Amino acid sequence: MAINNFSTFVDMEKLQYLQDTFATATGMSAVIIDMGGKQVTKPSNQREFCYNYVKQSNTGRRLCEKCEKDGIGTYTCHAGLTEFSENIIVEGETVAKVIGGQTRTGEIDEDVIKQLSTKLDLDMSSLTEIAKKIPVQSEEAVKAASKLLAEIISLYIHSEHYMKHNDKKVAILETEVKNVLEDTNAISTHTEELRHISKRQNILALNASIEAGRAGEAGKGFSVVADQMAVLSKQSSDIYSSITTFAKNIDTSIHKLDNFFGTSNEDEDMMV
Repeated sequence: MAINNFSTFVDMEKLQYLQDTFATATGMSAVIIDMGGKQVTKPSNQREFCYNYVKQSNTGRRLCEKCEKDGIGTYTCHAGLTEFSENIIVEGETVAKVIGGQTRTGEIDEDVIKQLSTKLDLDMSSLTEIAKKIPVQSEEAVKAASKLLAEIISLYIHSEHYMKHNDKKVAILETEVKNVLEDTNAISTHTEELRHISKRQNILALNASIEAGRAGEAGKGFSVVADQMAVLSKQSSDIYSSITTFAKNIDTSIHKLDNFFGTSNEDEDMMV
């Protein structure tokens, strides 16, 4: 399960909710993009200045895309807005970036607006009026908020990856536990069958001893064989008893594991 392909195991609705909540709480825009520059989430709190004016032209889109690609931390974009770009890092691997901001940290720079309106063939007065609607926030607030958002998203993706990854391990372990339980039950069954055979051997040895006694001198050799059969039968019975004890111990241990994982899964379901 590749972490950089997190959209396959993360609840994207929850991820979108986290991003939207951040945008609402801070008044900043935000969107998550993968390492190829493709949007993973829908943009939150996007500015009219950016999407309805600057990005309406091919030139404007190219300039914005360049800023999004090259921007690191908190920076000023080509249009004079304060924006941020933070890496989303999971298990030491950069899997995506969260970009946004689209805010101001001071007064509108008329020279920037003039250059932008000329470059994009836009009316300067209209662009200035739209720019005035963009909220002003301190650079420290933008930095703190962007780092917090990146940390929250990183932790969320990491937790989802951990749960999905370990769910597979638990499923495999549960399967193997069941297999071992079946094997131990089979051992117990076969051991019991062998115990019955041992009992029959003991009876045959006893009968042989009786017949040897009746035969007198002629049956002495047969009596020795009968005695050895009795000894072997006793040894076999002891071994079968040991095997049964071991099988019961294994069975007990496996049942404890089975109960543990079953309880753990139920607890997780209740938490969810």
